[in-house]
Amino acid sequence: MNIAAIKKLNENMPYWMKRPFAHIIRNRLIENKVFLKQYEVLEQADGMTEQEINEMQMENLKETLTHAYCHTAYYRELMDSIGFKPESVNSPEALKRLPVLTKELLKENYEKLKADDIDNFYDVRTGGTTGEPTHVLMEKDAIYREWAFTYHYWSKFGYNYRTSKLATLRGVDLHGKLYEINPLYQEIRLNVFRLNRDNIKEYIKRIDRYGADFIYGYPSSVYNLCRLAQEAGIKLGHRFKAALLISENLYDFQENEIRAVLECPIAMFYGHSERAVYAEKYDRGYVFQSLYGITEISEDGKPIVTGFINGKTPLIRYEVDDCVELISENGCTIHGHWNADTLEGKNGEQISAAAINFHDKTFEGIEKYQFIQYEPGSCILNLVPTVSDISDTKIAEIEKSVHQKFGSSILCKVCIVGELEMTSRGKYQMVVRKSGGVKPLLFYHIWGHRDRDILYGSNGEQVSVAAINFHDKTFDAVEGYQFVQTVPGRCVLNVLLPDRYKSASTMRLIQNNVSSKLAPGIKCKVKFVQSLQLTERGKYQMIIQNAKITKSR
Repeated sequence: MNIAAIKKLNENMPYWMKRPFAHIIRNRLIENKVFLKQYEVLEQADGMTEQEINEMQMENLKETLTHAYCHTAYYRELMDSIGFKPESVNSPEALKRLPVLTKELLKENYEKLKADDIDNFYDVRTGGTTGEPTHVLMEKDAIYREWAFTYHYWSKFGYNYRTSKLATLRGVDLHGKLYEINPLYQEIRLNVFRLNRDNIKEYIKRIDRYGADFIYGYPSSVYNLCRLAQEAGIKLGHRFKAALLISENLYDFQENEIRAVLECPIAMFYGHSERAVYAEKYDRGYVFQSLYGITEISEDGKPIVTGFINGKTPLIRYEVDDCVELISENGCTIHGHWNADTLEGKNGEQISAAAINFHDKTFEGIEKYQFIQYEPGSCILNLVPTVSDISDTKIAEIEKSVHQKFGSSILCKVCIVGELEMTSRGKYQMVVRKSGGVKPLLFYHIWGHRDRDILYGSNGEQVSVAAINFHDKTFDAVEGYQFVQTVPGRCVLNVLLPDRYKSASTMRLIQNNVSSKLAPGIKCKVKFVQSLQLTERGKYQMIIQNAKITKSR
C-alpha cells in the first residue's frame, strides 16, 4: 500500500479505530524501503567530507538529467536542440546551458514533461499566492524521500522518528473538533481555527495527555498558542524539545515570543509542493540541502532549482517566486514563503494565510483571490475569475470550501471583483486587515448579537431582528438589505443585489422567504435598490422606522 492510500485510509478511519491500528499505520511510513534507504544515505553523509558530498551530488545530477532526457519529450527536444549531453556534465555550472523553466513554461509543456517510465504517481496542485494552481505529477516514492530529509533534519534537534510525538498546529480541517490523534505522523492535530482565549487550557491539557515532546506547525499558529497561554498564566517553558516551524516566514516578534514562552530551540526548513528544493535553517541562516537538489540564485535573488527526488515531472532549473539573500558565507535568508498575515476569529482565533491556502480544485477558474477583514469574526473573499460568466454553482462551491476551513470562527462572503488591492509598493497580500470597523455596506456577512430593533404588526405583533435574520442560501448573492417601516403592519425590504442576479424569480424567492418569517399581521414588499440608509454617524441599521411608530410603542 502506497503512502497516498495510507493517508486516505488514515483520514477516513473512524477516530476510535485509529489507536489499535496506530502502530501498523505508522510502520507503513517509517519501515518503507525508500524512506529507510534515503535516511541511511543522509546519516552517512553526516560523516562525509565536503568533496565527497559534492561528488554524490554530481552523481544525482547526472542521473536526473539522463532520466529526463530519456523519458520526457520536453527535455529530449530541448537538449538535442542545443547539443547538451547529460553524460558529459561534470559540474553544476554546466546546468546554465539549459534555459530556466518558468511556471508558464511548465503549464504550457505539462504533457511533454511527464516521464513515461513512472506509473505510480499522483497529481500535486500548488496553491501559491494567486489562487491558480500549478500542476505537477509526483511519483509516489517522492513523499518517502521527503520525510527522510525532514526527519533527518529534525533529528539534529532531538527528534526520533520512531518515538517522538508532535503537537501539530496547521490548517487541517477537523470538522469542528478541537483535536484529533493522527497515528500516521504520530501527532495530535489541534484545530487552529477554534483556538482562542476561552479554550486555551483545554488545548494544553490535550497536548499534555497525548505526551507530545515537539510542537509543530505554522509560526503564526504556534505564536498564537504561546500568546494565549501567556495571557492565561500557563507555563510552557521546557515542555517541548523544539518548535518545528513550517510554511511561513518567521518574524522577530513571533520568534521572541515563542522562544520566551517555550524556552526551546526553533527548527525551520524551506521547501515547496513541487519538491525541487529543500533548505534547513541553522544559526547562520538557511542552508540548501545538496542531496535534495541543486540551487542556483539568479541576479534578482530568485532560487533556480533542480530537484532529485521526483522523476515523474522532472524540474530542471525551475524558477521559484521567492527571494534569497546571502547573509554569511554558507547561510541565507529566504523571503516570500507565505507571510504571517492572519485573519482574526470572533473569539480571538488567529488563522494564517498558509492555513487557508487551497491545494485542490476549489479555485480552478479563479485567477487570484484575497481576503479582506474589517473586524474580527467576518471577512470578504474577493475573487478575480478567469472567465466573465463564472457560475453561481462555482461561487457556492468556493463558499462551502471556505466555510469548511473556517468553521464558526469566521463568517465569509464571496465577491467577484475586477482587481485586487495592492500595497503602496505594488505588492500582493493574501490577507488585508483594515482598521476602523466594518465597511458600511458589508454588514451582510456579519451575524452576531443584534440590537433590539423590532417590526410591528397591525394587530400588535412584534418580530425581532433575530427572527428575520437569514442564515440560509436565500441571501447568498445579496450585498445588503434593510427593512423600512412607516406604519404598523407594512414594511419594505430594500435589497442590494448585483445586476446579474436581479430577476423576477430572485425577487419571488426572497419575497416568499421573508413572508414565511414575518407574522401574519406584517405585509412586506421587496424592492431592489442601489443604496441603503445609514445613520448620521454612517452606521448601518437593519430596521429603519418612522419615529411615530417607536414612540407609540
